Amino acid sequence: MQQDGKFELSRFCVINNFTVIGIANKILHHFVLNHRPTKIVSYADLRWSEGNLYKKLGFTLSHISAPNYWYIRNGLRYYRYGFRKSVLSKRLETFDENKTEWENMKDNGFDRIWDCGSMVFVKTYADGIGE
Repeated sequence: MQQDGKFELSRFCVINNFTVIGIANKILHHFVLNHRPTKIVSYADLRWSEGNLYKKLGFTLSHISAPNYWYIRNGLRYYRYGFRKSVLSKRLETFDENKTEWENMKDNGFDRIWDCGSMVFVKTYADGIGE
């Protein structure tokens, strides 16, 4: 995602038991040279990470987000955004506008699971010029 030189790094994944020394730094450097960001924001899921990679790459911890939730039903997980109360009447078999989002979801056989929140990291560049 890009907006006025601001980008979001939504995923950085690795394969277990496979190592390429310095690959994250090399990929980031290539990106910066080619896209000249003024700001990059990314997230470390507190279930899996302490954010060490972002710290090594020169990102600064902005804040820790509150825990987030998903809905589950029949072994499938659904992101909560698709089940905002404003759209539930179109998505659920049973809907009562006097009930909360959560009450309506329970009435339709959904349960809710929570994560641990995320650390939000930011790296800024002066005028889009990389280090």
